[in-house]
Amino acid sequence: SKPVPAAKNTVDAGKAVLGSNGELKQKSLRRYTVQLSAGTEVTPLLTYAKKQKLTGRYWIYQTEYRGSPWYVLIQGEYASAKQAKAAINAMPAALKQSQPWPKSFGQVQKEMK
Repeated sequence: SKPVPAAKNTVDAGKAVLGSNGELKQKSLRRYTVQLSAGTEVTPLLTYAKKQKLTGRYWIYQTEYRGSPWYVLIQGEYASAKQAKAAINAMPAALKQSQPWPKSFGQVQKEMK
């Protein structure tokens, strides 16, 4: 399979767009996103995002877990944890398998390395 370019800024209606870390740092700390998945490498997360046919904006940011780099896949932006939970409830079963949960952008910014 061909390698996936990290930043593709083509905007297709309904297609997923990978946002930048700079964007994440500008988000209101009180707004929420949904954590979909995490792991030790970026590529599997990109593959997962494609396979699950994510729509809208999503981000992959780097943090640290037990002293090693750890990458987190988050999607969407919501005004409250309640709205983020409602979005999770509306997700297809395949996405729910990874047990997504609401996460504030404040938490995301704290974790970012």
